[in-house]
Amino acid sequence: MRFFFIVFVFLVSCDSSPKKPSDVVTNAVKEVCKKKDYSALHSYYHPDEAALIKTGEAMMSGFSKAIENAMSPADKAAFKKAHFSFCEKPITILSEKVEGTRALVVASDKSKYFLQQLKGKWYLTTGR
Repeated sequence: MRFFFIVFVFLVSCDSSPKKPSDVVTNAVKEVCKKKDYSALHSYYHPDEAALIKTGEAMMSGFSKAIENAMSPADKAAFKKAHFSFCEKPITILSEKVEGTRALVVASDKSKYFLQQLKGKWYLTTGR
């Protein structure tokens, strides 16, 4: 019994989930830049909004594929490079304002990220 308690305490203390809203934003942007794919954000969205965001992405994916199919390979590469140009510099957090279970994080490019805390974990949200 004592062994299981020690293992439990160890696992809880080794929780690597971000503790601050700015950490969530930094990790989310790094993951998008690494994968060059916005679907990498799915695990960062608030559970109440994730389904809505996935539905919107599904609706837009057909439109995006049609545009991509009409592009030359050079145009596709240029479009992707421009689309992810924010990845060329590491993200820098200018400010983090936490009010209860809501937070606003502002990055150096003036991007604003809204977050909400649920069961101790911070998630990106679509707005205030």
